[in-house]
Amino acid sequence: MEIKPRILIVDDHYANILTTKKLLTGFDVDFITAESGLEALEKAKDVEFALAILDVQMPEMDGFETMKALRKSNTSSFLPIIFLSAIYKDDQHILKGIEQGAVDFITKPVEPGILRGKVSVFLELYSERKKVESLLTKQKEANQKLEALRKDEIKAREKAEEATQSKSRFLANMSHEIRTR
Repeated sequence: MEIKPRILIVDDHYANILTTKKLLTGFDVDFITAESGLEALEKAKDVEFALAILDVQMPEMDGFETMKALRKSNTSSFLPIIFLSAIYKDDQHILKGIEQGAVDFITKPVEPGILRGKVSVFLELYSERKKVESLLTKQKEANQKLEALRKDEIKAREKAEEATQSKSRFLANMSHEIRTR
């Protein structure tokens, strides 16, 4: 059974989470939501996400800090992150987000077509990455089977050589016996 791609949505206002989910209606994904950076980190421990959409301004841990912490995790070190912000609209904050590794920085109010287009691209990239990973796994399994067959072939060749040598020794002994009688 194939697992649906998961999108992590992090915002300290649940209404914004609902709005983002509504903007993304129609995508065949599972939404995982968090209302803080710490909650997002906890949810990201064992879950692989196709994309994360983070609010910038949050108490305790802002979006920048959350992204930095997510990058340290094995499951999300290369996670594409899109920042959404209603307050931080200036170039300085947008540049900071991009420099720290976000794939985009979208200011609110969000233009639905732009957000949907970007999400669509990253879901497609995720899907293609999963296909490549699957092909690599299949190739690795095929290589292991080939290696096992090669080892079996070597063993069979060695046994055949042993049998040939035994046969040659037997015939040599028989020939010697026949000549000496």
